[in-house]
Amino acid sequence: MAQENMILETFLEHYKWAYDGYHNLAKLVSDQCEKMLQERGIRAIVTFRAKKAKSLKEKIYQRHKTKKYQSEQDIREDIVDLAGVRIALYFPKDRELIDNLLKDVFIVIEERLFPKSETDNIQDKTRNIFNGYHANHYRIMLNPETLEDKNKHFLNHIVEIQVASILMHAWSEVNHDLAYKPSSGALSDQELSILDGLNGLVLTGEVLLRQLQSAFQNRVTHQEHPFTNQYELATFLQGWLGNLYNLDESVEPSMEGVDFLFMFLNIISLNTPEKLNALLYKKLDWDIFRFPISDQILDLIFERNIEEFEIYYEYTMYRDVDNKEEAKDELRKILIKKLLLQRYIRCLAHYRNVQGDDLADKAEMLVGLGYPPFLSFIVGWIITADEYIHSYFIHGLSDLIDGVATELDILEKLDDADSKKAMEWARSGQLELPKKL
Repeated sequence: MAQENMILETFLEHYKWAYDGYHNLAKLVSDQCEKMLQERGIRAIVTFRAKKAKSLKEKIYQRHKTKKYQSEQDIREDIVDLAGVRIALYFPKDRELIDNLLKDVFIVIEERLFPKSETDNIQDKTRNIFNGYHANHYRIMLNPETLEDKNKHFLNHIVEIQVASILMHAWSEVNHDLAYKPSSGALSDQELSILDGLNGLVLTGEVLLRQLQSAFQNRVTHQEHPFTNQYELATFLQGWLGNLYNLDESVEPSMEGVDFLFMFLNIISLNTPEKLNALLYKKLDWDIFRFPISDQILDLIFERNIEEFEIYYEYTMYRDVDNKEEAKDELRKILIKKLLLQRYIRCLAHYRNVQGDDLADKAEMLVGLGYPPFLSFIVGWIITADEYIHSYFIHGLSDLIDGVATELDILEKLDDADSKKAMEWARSGQLELPKKL
């Protein structure tokens, strides 16, 4: 027994020295979660912590009774929440969206859903009526592609992320501290019954929150005044996309960048449902799950008025580059050529009755109809150009400008009536596709 206790105490002593590292790891994951939610307009409160030494001691001594730890590594593999992050959602329905987002941002090692069944959390069916804790827990590791060199030492460390509604998190804290921690003592039947009743109120509250979210979406969709924050804008866009693409509520398109889009729409006075509806009258050019909706809407704005790019440029990361004006001029040229080629493919597909899901599919189908195979190469160039326009890339702009010069020249001279009309429309600046004769 003394030897076993020595293992536990040695682990605890080592953990005290490592505590700051676990704290910083949890903060890093929390920051990435905050950014993920902020960009997509999802309302939540994110908190983080490294497990306190006192709490850890109680836990490992309790679990040692059944686990019989033989080494520090045994403890480390069993206690996976040394660094933890909690996402408390305003609206419980967003748990389904968060599931997909976390799997995109992090490396998910394990996922646990609560409850596993309708009676999973009910320990005593004669005393408990409600089924307790509703949440998703994820054991994740940081994605190396998202880490700066100074944080690479955090790779391969596990962090637990808990996702539940704010109401459920509050009930869980009370229930866990009173019913499960040894220091609280055994609860009476009356106390357990009260906790069960509180759980019922929380579950009722979640039903009402779902209704509140639907009412919020309905109000935002039909309101006349401007959006007041990125959350209203995100709700409007999700509703618009859901109706246009017939999306299931549990599926979220690529929504990053909504926070910046909200700011930009305010600047150019395009920040009401009515004005956005006038812009968003058709399906977007690109896959709504691969390419951010915000970037595609910005493209529609620039297509309507290229001068808006001047304003956009001033409010993006490019404002900090040394050769600010030169970079702006080159990016503007890239944008003009990108929009021209997008419009050409869109219009040519329209004339040839091609119904692909996005511009890439349409280009491939047009090649199948006998148009130049380099249309697929042009699509690749457009995607690369888009990354430069909507990201930090500023090197090699001159090479990108000339990247499709030969192909564009060939398209201009193509001896095909539909191609000529498509290029004419692409250069016209008109927004509505032309009528087919």
